[in-house]
Amino acid sequence: MYLAHYGLVEKPFQISPDPRFLWLGENHQEALATMKYAVLSNQGFLLLTGDVGTGKTTLINALVRSLGSDTLAATVFHPRLEAIEFMNTVARAFSHSDLNFTKRLDFITWFTGFLKNAHDGGLKVLLIIDEAQTLALELLEEIRLLSNIERPQSKLLNVFFVGQNEFNDILGSEQCKALRQRITNNYNIRPLSRDETKQYVHHRLRVAGAKREIFAAAAIKEVPSPTATLA
Repeated sequence: MYLAHYGLVEKPFQISPDPRFLWLGENHQEALATMKYAVLSNQGFLLLTGDVGTGKTTLINALVRSLGSDTLAATVFHPRLEAIEFMNTVARAFSHSDLNFTKRLDFITWFTGFLKNAHDGGLKVLLIIDEAQTLALELLEEIRLLSNIERPQSKLLNVFFVGQNEFNDILGSEQCKALRQRITNNYNIRPLSRDETKQYVHHRLRVAGAKREIFAAAAIKEVPSPTATLA
């Protein structure tokens, strides 16, 4: 009923990400460019952090859509796993659903071959780990060790940690010192500014079919910028 009342063809503020509604503020554009450059230049580990609702997952989706056929990308969205469960999840994320490892050594052997074959075929490999703040310290160390699979002067694996701000505290611990030293890029997503929030609201309304102003300026000022996500 409210769609017809406001002259909309669809709901403009759905929670689920939709690339048609994507709108990037200045900070988010810079973050996306940083991530794309890190992949193209095989920089290894990247850290992307931000508060809840600042658009981290949206940026991941935008990044994956922007990558060419020369990049194999996979995302682990729920990494609160035991080590062997994580390894099987990684294998399946790279479209090897028929694999089921029971031993760490077997996974390392397979993954080493997978990375080297990709490199020989001119492909880059990107593993994105969302909600990284839920990773156990032991699993973080396992992930660091995966970066040891490389060739002289050439990294075979890029890992992007994407997590809430408290992940920085985890990485700051003594147990994560070795991993912290390998992170080449550390980018923090800031909430949208007041003006960006206004642009974001207007953009979503236009995509949803709005032909006129729906919210008064005073109403838009009431939108809390820290919770304004991009898509």
